[in-house]
Amino acid sequence: MGQENKAQLHLVRPQIINGGQTAYTLSRIYSEDKQDAEERFAGKEVLTKIITLTAKDTSKETSAERLSLIDEISAASNRQTPVINADRVSNDLMYTKLQGILFERYGVLFERKRGEFNDGVVANYINRSQILERNLFFRIFFASQGRLNLSRKKRIFLQHNVRLEDLTSNAFLDVFAEGYDLFKVLAPRRAIDQQNANRYRDVLAKVFIGVRKADGHAPIEIRASLVEVLWEQLLTQVAQYRAYAQMSHEAGTGKRRSYFSADRWMNSADFERDMHDFVSNGKIKDRRPLINEELQIEFRELLEEAKDKRDEETTVAVGSSEGSPPA
Repeated sequence: MGQENKAQLHLVRPQIINGGQTAYTLSRIYSEDKQDAEERFAGKEVLTKIITLTAKDTSKETSAERLSLIDEISAASNRQTPVINADRVSNDLMYTKLQGILFERYGVLFERKRGEFNDGVVANYINRSQILERNLFFRIFFASQGRLNLSRKKRIFLQHNVRLEDLTSNAFLDVFAEGYDLFKVLAPRRAIDQQNANRYRDVLAKVFIGVRKADGHAPIEIRASLVEVLWEQLLTQVAQYRAYAQMSHEAGTGKRRSYFSADRWMNSADFERDMHDFVSNGKIKDRRPLINEELQIEFRELLEEAKDKRDEETTVAVGSSEGSPPA
């Protein structure tokens, strides 16, 4: 350029290793207001570090060597948080192959890297509800197989330890696809955007029941209704046992009362075993101690009240949604 301490660089095949989110945000600002972009960006700078990849032996340079070096640089630059590390891991061949299979075979947009479909959402090419977040994929993948405790694991995308041949197996993915269809109907709204699996662990359990007990050829609404009936039957059986009873005080009277806590059961060591017993035999194994008959009747009545309330809410939601499925 003929000026001291200034130069121009010509970049060939540039790749952003750390700072992709910043680059994306700047590109959105530019594309949304191109007319005033020059004024908005005037006087602003983004600090960059440019690493030039040069083969040790130019006569033997291979793309594999370059990719290996890029991966090493990425690993060294992106160790700040588990989320960033997950984005780096998402470039693994396992996930790129899985992403292709899920789309081609099931029409599922698997978001292996955060925000990779944002352009399509902003441009209204796709709806956000069509995107399957990477952790949720693994939760449904394991729940549909009955591995319910594993399906609730934190940061499951980084810690699943599934082999490539199992992850891309048509048999496993067919079961997942059936479970995913059920999840979209059974899950509360916004569940797909929630990272805390404990907020919808009952839905993951229902997915397992539906995959194993419902006719996969029946309409999804019929399968979902059957799952709800079976879930109530299961809770009625579980509510017989004192281990899952919890005490509370009545408002106003202060009287201590006992009630069935589904949360206590789902957090217990019995939960996954009970689920497998129920889908296999229609009942869970007996255990002691039982609660008294009066409390059993009261618990059943509470379950019925909860079911009636849920049915009313479902009717209102369906009536106001103009036929659109829950997100």
